[in-house]
Amino acid sequence: MLLSLAILSVHVPGSYTQDSLYTLNEALTTPVGQLNEWLSPAYASIWKAMILVAAAFHASPFFQMSTMCVLQTLLIIGALIRLLHSNSRMTWWGAAGVAAAVASWPAIFVYFGEVWRDVLMAALLLVAVGLLDSVRRRRSRGALVAAIGVLFLGGLMRQNAIAAEMPLFLWASLLWPCGEGMRKRRLCAMGMAAALTVGIAASIVMANRLLASTNVGRVTSATICYDLMGISVRANALLVPRSLTVPEYTLLTVRSRYQDEYGDLTGVVFPSTGAEMKTLAAVWARAVVTHPTAYLQHRWSVTSRLLGISGMPHLAYFYGIPQTYYPRYVSDRAYYVPFPDSGPRRWVAGRLARVRNWAFRPWIYGLMTIGVLLLDRKRVEAPFWLCASAGLYWVSFFFSAPSTDFRYSWWGVLAVMTALALVGVRTAGGRPWAPGAPADA
Repeated sequence: MLLSLAILSVHVPGSYTQDSLYTLNEALTTPVGQLNEWLSPAYASIWKAMILVAAAFHASPFFQMSTMCVLQTLLIIGALIRLLHSNSRMTWWGAAGVAAAVASWPAIFVYFGEVWRDVLMAALLLVAVGLLDSVRRRRSRGALVAAIGVLFLGGLMRQNAIAAEMPLFLWASLLWPCGEGMRKRRLCAMGMAAALTVGIAASIVMANRLLASTNVGRVTSATICYDLMGISVRANALLVPRSLTVPEYTLLTVRSRYQDEYGDLTGVVFPSTGAEMKTLAAVWARAVVTHPTAYLQHRWSVTSRLLGISGMPHLAYFYGIPQTYYPRYVSDRAYYVPFPDSGPRRWVAGRLARVRNWAFRPWIYGLMTIGVLLLDRKRVEAPFWLCASAGLYWVSFFFSAPSTDFRYSWWGVLAVMTALALVGVRTAGGRPWAPGAPADA
């Protein structure tokens, strides 16, 4: 709790981007069932529930807005300390000390205050790993069911979160007692993992349809239009459908706006119906098949920037709250709260403004992820599954990243740094397996 309070003293009420403020307004004004699928209706619903509870206790708008920042921080720090304590002989204070070292790493600390779905998704995934690690040690079916429930909730945060969860579904399946003999057990586990993946993915789609009014697949349209711009530049042809652009939109427009950092979709009209989305998807599929080299060049250009191989990925849009954005995104003036100024906040803001070093290059964490996977391949414990989840999540962004924001890499950074801490405390004298507990694989 002390560690969480120290972190919150710098970040509360959190850093708000345009998307954060839009979602805040949805949480304040939009009924559940009419939320926008584009910006995670589950995230808005959770925030809405916490705001309503805080308002019922007559909490100030500042505290109501802070609830999401507090939730994200408590989940991450709680899960991190629990994992470290359970996998070592350290006291709770010792585990908290190592957790503080992990949390204070610049590439992790910068996003504790970011009020956005990527952070809550990472928090839920870390909680799920903690629950699965508990199942490994204690064989609790209740914890296993809870872990699957938390993974379902985490999958609701981001549309491609299922990629990060697939290794954890496999771990959960390996922990579930099924079949005799290693071969039969592995086949059973793979079947269960596939069923979990399909079932959870279908459940996420149905849940979004219940929570949101615009669930026509628009969440993928930004990436599709960005891909079409990248292919158009390389193929020297305008491939973005004329029906989804303003009249003056031309190939010259695409050339002037395309870049490898993010998609500038000014002039593109997002689909508003299922038919328009199908048309856009068909155009994209035809462009990829016709110009595969241009497509792969475009995706690698974006991915190399996302990983920090070329240039630098974008860090947090803002540290704090850009108050000039309030009138544009939030309709209730009571929630135009300032970001409190203090010495520690000013120091952090200044530090983040100057940071452009190797600590924020995701490719380095990718290499560490591969290293942990190789190192832990025989034990196949929490560090292995954390890195398997991070690695697959990074791979998914080759096809889905609409920009090169560092937040897309944050789960991978948190996962591998947690894994390294777990390997470190285990090497320094970790706890042995519980008597009679079988290996995970």
